Amino acid sequence: MASAQDEGMDFHKAFLSIDTDHSGEITVDELQSYCRKMNYQETFVQKWLMLFDADQNGRITYDEYCNALGLPPKKDVIAKHKSQQSKGKKSGKTARAVKVAKRRKEQEETRVTVETVKPPVQEEVVQTAAVAPVAASKAAAAGQAPQPPPSQAPSRRSRIRNEQLSYSGVMLHSRARVFQRKALYRLAKKSAANKLARKLKGAPSTAAQQRPATVEKPIGGDKNGGTRQVASRRQPRSLPTEPTSKPRRLRPVKTFARQRRRLRASIQPGSVLILLAGRHRGKRVVFLKQLASGLLLVTGPFKVNGCPLRRVCQSFVIATRTRLELGDLRLPERLNDAYFRRTKKQSKQKASPAAQDPFTRPEAAYQLAQERREDQKSVDSQVMSALVKLGRPDKKLMLGYLSSLFSLKSGQRPHDMVF
Repeated sequence: MASAQDEGMDFHKAFLSIDTDHSGEITVDELQSYCRKMNYQETFVQKWLMLFDADQNGRITYDEYCNALGLPPKKDVIAKHKSQQSKGKKSGKTARAVKVAKRRKEQEETRVTVETVKPPVQEEVVQTAAVAPVAASKAAAAGQAPQPPPSQAPSRRSRIRNEQLSYSGVMLHSRARVFQRKALYRLAKKSAANKLARKLKGAPSTAAQQRPATVEKPIGGDKNGGTRQVASRRQPRSLPTEPTSKPRRLRPVKTFARQRRRLRASIQPGSVLILLAGRHRGKRVVFLKQLASGLLLVTGPFKVNGCPLRRVCQSFVIATRTRLELGDLRLPERLNDAYFRRTKKQSKQKASPAAQDPFTRPEAAYQLAQERREDQKSVDSQVMSALVKLGRPDKKLMLGYLSSLFSLKSGQRPHDMVF
C-alpha cells in the first residue's frame, strides 16, 4: 500500500516536467508549451492559474503549488531549484531575468516585423537608430550622460507599462495598480474639490456651460449619412460598486397602536362564536366584549364546555346567529390585555452540581391565581343566569349546543351554511 508521500511523487514530477528551466516557478509560456506538447485544451492554462496562482501575478511558484495541493515540499526539488539559481547568479543573470530578456527579444522581433510592412515609418526608425549610437558615443567621449532623441524621450506614461502576459489575457498590473502608479488619484481629488466648490457656490462650471451635450462629426461612406451626433463627454468606463442613488423616502409607519380596531357587524355581546384555532378549536363560546388590542374576550362558560376566559382573534372565529341576552353585563375592570399576559415560570432553587441530575429539567408547576377563579365564577354566573331566562326546554337545548363540538362531514361547505 503506497503512502501519501509516494502518492505525492507524481505531483512533484508534474511540476518538474512543466518547469523546464528548473527555476522554481512556472510561467504562462511554459504552461502553453506543455499544453501544446500534451495536446491539451486551451483552458488548461487558465485552470492552472486559477488553482495555483495565489497572488495572481502570472507565475506559479513551487510553494504555491505545494500549498494548493497540501503537499510538503521535497528537499531534492528545492535543492535543484537553488542549484539552478546559483548557476544563474554565477553567469550574472537569474532565471527570471533570462525569461524577461527572452520575452523582450520576442516583442522586439514582433515590432520590427510590423515595421517592415510600413516603408516610410521604417526609414524614420532606421535613421533614428543610426543617429542614436553616434550621439551616445560623442556624449561618452565628452564625459556627459547620453541623452535620448526627442522622439524617444521617456515620458511618465511610457515608464508605467501595463502589458499582457504572453497572450494569456492576464495583464501585468491591475487597473487599481495603474491608477496608483500614474497618480491619477490627484486628478480625481482635484476634480472632486472643484465640483464641491461649484456646488457650494450654486453656479454650474464654465466648461459645462460652453460644451454642448452632443457634437456633430463627419462620417465617411456614402450610406452612412455624412454626419453623426456624438456625445461630447464620454461615459465612465466602469460603474461604481456601491449604489449612489438617493435614499428613498419611507412612508410613515402605521404602528399597531395607531391602527383602528374594527369589529364585525355579526359579532355582538352575547353572540355564540365557533373557535377555529387554538387548543379549544371546535368549541362554541359566548362573546363578552372587545379589548383595546382588538381581540375578543370570550367564555365557555367553563362548567359547560371547559373553555375559560380567554382572548381570541376575530379572524379565527365563525359568528353564528345564536345570541344570548346578557342585559346589563358587569365585567371586572381588571379584565384587559395586561390581565392575560403570560407570567414567567418560577423554577425551583438550583441544587448543588453534585446532586443535580443533568438530564432532568427543573419542574415549575403552574398555579392558577385566586383572582382568576373569582373572575371566572362572576362572569359565568351572569352567563348562566341568561341561560335560565330562556326557560327549561330552550335552556337544555342551548346547553347541549354549547357543549357540542363543531365538525364538518363530507359534502358540507361552510361558506354555504347558515350558522
